[in-house]
Amino acid sequence: MKKIAMVEYQGRCDENQMAVGHAPKVLTEYYELIQKEYETEVFAPAVILKNLPETVNASARELPFHIVMKGQNSFFEKINNKLNMFRNIKQVI
Repeated sequence: MKKIAMVEYQGRCDENQMAVGHAPKVLTEYYELIQKEYETEVFAPAVILKNLPETVNASARELPFHIVMKGQNSFFEKINNKLNMFRNIKQVI
Protein backbone atom coordinates (compact mmCIF):
# COMPACT_ATOMS: atom_id res chain seq x y z
CA MET A 1 0.00 0.00 0.00
CA LYS A 2 1.26 3.49 -0.82
CA LYS A 3 2.00 5.88 2.02
CA ILE A 4 1.00 9.50 2.39
CA ALA A 5 1.58 12.07 5.14
CA MET A 6 -0.79 14.88 5.97
CA VAL A 7 0.85 17.77 7.82
CA GLU A 8 -0.78 20.63 9.73
CA TYR A 9 2.36 22.58 10.56
CA GLN A 10 0.76 25.77 11.93
CA GLY A 11 -1.49 24.57 14.73
CA ARG A 12 -3.39 27.81 15.19
CA CYS A 13 -5.14 28.13 18.54
CA ASP A 14 -6.52 30.74 20.89
CA GLU A 15 -5.02 31.65 24.24
CA ASN A 16 -7.02 28.79 25.84
CA GLN A 17 -5.35 26.22 23.55
CA MET A 18 -8.52 25.68 21.50
CA ALA A 19 -8.03 25.14 17.77
CA VAL A 20 -8.78 28.14 15.56
CA GLY A 21 -9.70 27.66 11.92
CA HIS A 22 -10.60 24.67 9.79
CA ALA A 23 -7.58 22.42 10.36
CA PRO A 24 -9.27 19.69 12.46
CA LYS A 25 -12.26 19.49 10.12
CA VAL A 26 -10.16 19.46 6.94
CA LEU A 27 -7.67 16.91 8.27
CA THR A 28 -10.53 14.62 9.26
CA GLU A 29 -12.33 14.95 5.92
CA TYR A 30 -9.22 14.33 3.83
CA TYR A 31 -8.13 11.46 6.06
CA GLU A 32 -11.48 9.76 5.59
CA LEU A 33 -11.27 10.26 1.82
CA ILE A 34 -7.83 8.73 1.34
CA GLN A 35 -7.19 6.31 4.20
CA LYS A 36 -8.64 3.30 2.38
CA GLU A 37 -6.25 3.71 -0.54
CA TYR A 38 -3.16 4.98 1.30
CA GLU A 39 -1.38 4.20 4.52
CA THR A 40 -2.04 7.65 5.96
CA GLU A 41 -0.08 9.35 8.73
CA VAL A 42 -1.12 12.68 10.24
CA PHE A 43 1.32 15.19 11.76
CA ALA A 44 -0.03 18.12 13.80
CA PRO A 45 0.50 20.05 17.04
CA ALA A 46 -1.34 18.81 20.15
CA VAL A 47 -3.87 21.68 19.97
CA ILE A 48 -5.09 20.21 16.68
CA LEU A 49 -4.75 16.52 17.56
CA LYS A 50 -7.05 16.83 20.57
CA ASN A 51 -9.81 17.94 18.18
CA LEU A 52 -9.50 14.97 15.83
CA PRO A 53 -11.62 11.81 16.08
CA GLU A 54 -9.90 8.71 17.47
CA THR A 55 -9.88 7.09 14.01
CA VAL A 56 -7.57 9.87 12.78
CA ASN A 57 -5.63 10.26 16.02
CA ALA A 58 -4.62 6.59 15.91
CA SER A 59 -2.32 7.38 12.99
CA ALA A 60 -1.19 10.80 14.25
CA ARG A 61 2.15 12.10 15.45
CA GLU A 62 2.52 15.26 17.51
CA LEU A 63 4.48 18.27 16.29
CA PRO A 64 6.06 20.46 18.98
CA PHE A 65 5.03 24.01 17.99
CA HIS A 66 1.73 25.84 17.58
CA ILE A 67 0.66 29.43 16.92
CA VAL A 68 -1.35 31.29 19.56
CA MET A 69 -3.70 33.72 17.84
CA LYS A 70 -4.24 36.87 19.86
CA GLY A 71 -5.13 40.47 19.17
CA GLN A 72 -1.75 41.78 18.09
CA ASN A 73 1.42 39.74 17.81
CA SER A 74 4.66 41.64 18.13
CA PHE A 75 7.16 41.60 15.29
CA PHE A 76 9.28 39.14 17.29
CA GLU A 77 6.28 36.83 17.83
CA LYS A 78 5.47 36.87 14.12
CA ILE A 79 9.04 35.95 13.21
CA ASN A 80 9.15 33.27 15.90
CA ASN A 81 5.87 31.78 14.64
CA LYS A 82 7.28 31.55 11.11
CA LEU A 83 10.44 29.87 12.39
CA ASN A 84 8.36 27.42 14.41
CA MET A 85 6.36 26.49 11.31
CA PHE A 86 9.63 25.58 9.59
CA ARG A 87 10.72 23.66 12.70
CA ASN A 88 7.50 21.63 12.53
CA ILE A 89 8.06 20.88 8.85
CA LYS A 90 11.61 19.78 9.61
CA GLN A 91 10.22 17.28 12.17
CA VAL A 92 8.32 15.57 9.38
CA ILE A 93 11.07 15.31 6.77
